[in-house]
Amino acid sequence: MQFLSLYESYFKQSLTDTQVQTLKILVWLITAQKTVKIERLAACFPLPIQYESRRKHIQRFLKSCIFEPFLVLVSYYHDDY
Repeated sequence: MQFLSLYESYFKQSLTDTQVQTLKILVWLITAQKTVKIERLAACFPLPIQYESRRKHIQRFLKSCIFEPFLVLVSYYHDDY
C-alpha cells in the first residue's frame, strides 16, 4: 500500500478523511480478492454495519466524483503484482 501513501496528500485535498479511508480499504480489498463485484467487496469490507449498508456505502463511494481516478489507481496498483 506504499503506492497509496504517495498520493494520500493529493486525495486529502479533494476527499474527506472517511473517503480516503474507504479508498484505501477498497484498493486493498480489490487486490486481495481479485474481483470488483460490489457484493463481494461488501462481504469483506471491515465496517461494523450490516451487509446491505456496506454495499450501499461502496456504491455511493464509487458513484462519487472519484470513480474514474479510482479505476486508474486500481489498475495501476494491480499491474504491479
